[in-house]
Amino acid sequence: MSVLHLRAQKRLGAAIIVALALPALSACGTSSQGAAAIPTGVSAGHSSGVKPNSVSAPYTFQTINDPSDPTTEILGLNNLSKLCGFYGDPAIGFTVRPPYNARQFYKQLYPLAAQTVVTSINNTNGIAGWYEDAKGAIFGFTEWEGIWTKYQNNHLLHDPQYTKLTGLSDDELAVGYYQLNSIDHSFELNLATGKFITIAPPNATSSAATGINGKGDVVGWLTLANGATEGWLLKDGLFTVFAYPAAVQTQGASVDWSDDIAGTFEDTEGNTHGFLLTDVLKIPTWTQIDDPSASGETVVTGINNHHSIVGYYQDAQGNINGFLALWNKSGS
Repeated sequence: MSVLHLRAQKRLGAAIIVALALPALSACGTSSQGAAAIPTGVSAGHSSGVKPNSVSAPYTFQTINDPSDPTTEILGLNNLSKLCGFYGDPAIGFTVRPPYNARQFYKQLYPLAAQTVVTSINNTNGIAGWYEDAKGAIFGFTEWEGIWTKYQNNHLLHDPQYTKLTGLSDDELAVGYYQLNSIDHSFELNLATGKFITIAPPNATSSAATGINGKGDVVGWLTLANGATEGWLLKDGLFTVFAYPAAVQTQGASVDWSDDIAGTFEDTEGNTHGFLLTDVLKIPTWTQIDDPSASGETVVTGINNHHSIVGYYQDAQGNINGFLALWNKSGS
């Protein structure tokens, strides 16, 4: 979990400061192959873009909560409008499909895990995320057609273990981060081979890869030596770093086929808002995203190729609610 998300979740009282795991019952087993590095360059670099658009203007919002618990965080979606996330403390993962009523919620629990968080769902109904085992170690996982697979970055040979998967494509690629000596490190994971590939944004003291699209473009966040947290896009071996105008912190969370990016930023008053960033490589344009039912923070966690976005917010009663926001093509 990122710095910004952790800060928001402390204010929201959410339970996502979890990690997750247990010996996988999958025939694929645990990945422990050697890591390589993605060859990268640096693009024209820092991008703040044009003045943000009106708050949430292009979207129609729908609150979506698991009926089992009033605390629900929606963390991902696919192009078929299936969603994933978790509820409760300890965390229980789930997937849900339209029309998002009680009968459409399905628990997703890694076998024998103490907690399970589902961060991603792809268009073949594969899911990814992380789980915490009985000893408090955290491992990444995938599940597809009933087969659960556990992943541990090969840099982590001793306790404590901390590997999280945060994005999943349809092409057997996942992204995420592991923590070593209290520092987060980004990676891409080839699910077919189990090979971890290091992603190292320039000048970052720590980083997390959080989303991947169908073309293999990756988005995430990084922390610089001066403490600033900014978003990044890795495309064709080049990094582009971006920051919401005048924000204290900016974190990319998800990227669609067109390289439109969704994520979260913190303003100068300490409030957390979502954002949509379009045309980041040419004329970056920002839209601030706030759920209209929010009285506190809004956190945006995912975007699909139809410009639908998901996340969670705090209401007037202090509850955490998941949301789905549908793109209004007319802009009205």
